[in-house]
Amino acid sequence: MQKKVMLPKVKTHGLVVQELDNELLIYDLATNQACCLNGAAIQVMECCDGNTKADAAAVRLGMPEDMLWGTLEGFRKAGILEDEFDEPLASNTVSRRRMLRQAAALGIALPIVSSLVAPSALDAASCIGQSQPCTSTPQCCPGSTCVFTETGPTGFQCLPTA
Repeated sequence: MQKKVMLPKVKTHGLVVQELDNELLIYDLATNQACCLNGAAIQVMECCDGNTKADAAAVRLGMPEDMLWGTLEGFRKAGILEDEFDEPLASNTVSRRRMLRQAAALGIALPIVSSLVAPSALDAASCIGQSQPCTSTPQCCPGSTCVFTETGPTGFQCLPTA
């Protein structure tokens, strides 16, 4: 018999959260990690308040408990959990392939947690935008080339690659 286990809590501070249609984009300011949750994963996240029991959440969401734990493993990898769940809970996780089969068999949406590559502020600001002065093409952001225009302080500007 499995003991009644509480779901971990999702971070409430240090996250930038943006709703997009039926998805949620989450950016962790401390780790510069970003992830995107689909509608089913959002429902799982809403149960992660530190007070909801895993078996009750699984029943409420209409999904197998091991699928719930698989989704929580995605949250853990994305770094959005405030609480780390115990080692025995990690053994309850299920493979993506099995989750897909279960979701298809039950006719439910598969909770998806997609990790995104988010550059650090320094990396994001390390290229020159279009119509800005430049001295060589490697300085320009992808899709742009440093072109002689006889304008600006250098006579060159980053312009869209033709």
